[in-house]
Amino acid sequence: EITSMESNDVEEFRRKLRVRIRGKRCPRPILHWYQTGLSTKLMFTLKRKKYKEPFPIQQQALPAIMSGRDVIAVA
Repeated sequence: EITSMESNDVEEFRRKLRVRIRGKRCPRPILHWYQTGLSTKLMFTLKRKKYKEPFPIQQQALPAIMSGRDVIAVA
């Protein structure tokens, strides 16, 4: 789902979330928790705590962190 997003859709999504990024070849944001690849146990905990979707800063920062990139984020 993430790779199939068009570049203009990604930019519009970032504008909607009010997320600004800098860097070269920044990873696309995630939309849902299942796109993170977290363990089943963590996914169950998120569901139990009623976190329906990641916060905007998590949507952009998690893909970068999980791909081994350095991230400085301010929320």
